Amino acid sequence: MKTKLLLITCVLILFVSAVNAQKPDTAVPVSWQQYKVGGEVFSVALPVLPAMHLNQKWLEGDRKPRHEVLLGSYADGVVYSVYVLENSSLRWSLQDFIGAQISSGFGWKVDNGRDVNREGVAGKSYLLVPDDGMVQFFASEDRLYEFRVLGASPDDPRATKFFSSVSFGKVKDAVEAKEGSGLPFDSGVQEER
Repeated sequence: MKTKLLLITCVLILFVSAVNAQKPDTAVPVSWQQYKVGGEVFSVALPVLPAMHLNQKWLEGDRKPRHEVLLGSYADGVVYSVYVLENSSLRWSLQDFIGAQISSGFGWKVDNGRDVNREGVAGKSYLLVPDDGMVQFFASEDRLYEFRVLGASPDDPRATKFFSSVSFGKVKDAVEAKEGSGLPFDSGVQEER
């Protein structure tokens, strides 16, 4: 599964690089919406309909596969991603999960981190160095979560909006994401031919 996650992340990064080269001089307003995933108890705001992939993942020692959710969105040069892993059989601690994710081969380095808490769910927040980005990890009763932003500093309003929108409670007006490729960001700029 690390290979699939790496592939998805690489594709998103390549897409970001290509679109950044065509970025218009003026920012285009983006319409953010809160999204949820059926059967899960989290929601998050994203600028466009996210791509989503559901999977079953086997970890060493597991007697049955774990449910896994990959969610991603891109707009204005920023990649937003969410990774959720069922944590019900051989349980990982939050630190085990963070260690596995950080050492997963993506080559990102993180700072020392700080404790965060969202609606009673404990987590850790890290800056991605030297690149612009931030990642937050959480552990609930039966899920492990990773929320990541690439291409925007933590004080960028887009990153702030993404991380502050993370909710582990029922959100009445959240749109249910569907498995598939989502929608690409439309800057509204017409290319000259």
